[in-house]
Amino acid sequence: MYFRNLRKLVTMASLKTRFQATIEGAGSRVFLLSGLEDEKREDLAVKIRELGGVYVESEAFRPHCTHIICGKVTRSEKFLGGCATGRWVLHPEYVTVSSEKGGWEAEENYEWANYATPDNKQMVDSARRWRFHAEVYQTLAFSDWKTAVVVPGNKKSIIYKRLLISGGAEVYNLKLPVKNPGKVMNLLTFVFVSERLAVQVCDLMEYGILCLRPEYIGDYLVKVHTFVYTRS
Repeated sequence: MYFRNLRKLVTMASLKTRFQATIEGAGSRVFLLSGLEDEKREDLAVKIRELGGVYVESEAFRPHCTHIICGKVTRSEKFLGGCATGRWVLHPEYVTVSSEKGGWEAEENYEWANYATPDNKQMVDSARRWRFHAEVYQTLAFSDWKTAVVVPGNKKSIIYKRLLISGGAEVYNLKLPVKNPGKVMNLLTFVFVSERLAVQVCDLMEYGILCLRPEYIGDYLVKVHTFVYTRS
């Protein structure tokens, strides 16, 4: 099998750690916080622990989380990760009111979709839509995707890959230049590539592999618009 230029990084199954298995087995609520000032974040973290939840302090999305508390809704990695995995994306009032009442409230009442404004309605509705998708179809947003990410800058590349993997995609390392595109045609369905590097993967399109801008990942989750490169 041809793996010299194409090597799979990881699948969702390999992301499950002992900690994650313990959390899932105990049925605990595992929280990420996003878009909050430090003082508010610390206050919510204390309340989460007092209620028996687990607060994970992380700048990145963590697929073992069960709840994401967003102070504001933006295309952050945590928000998009929550959509991709069908997690609860909730308003901070979920924790505040639960703390006041001494027990966890029903999440449905505190989804961001209930706090929608004309400016953020599309985004917050998408979080609820992907949660329903995960519950009904038992699949993640990127299940069955076979992908590669070709963008300059290691940080951006890692974020895109982490988001794809969390959402169920298989992600491969694609080494440029691609000398034998015919040998990877059965291993890839999408290549997410920056405009600057697009010319180096255009030959893959002749083999049925879609070459897309990385922005497609977020748009697929939020509004399902496509950015496809075409030969001029």
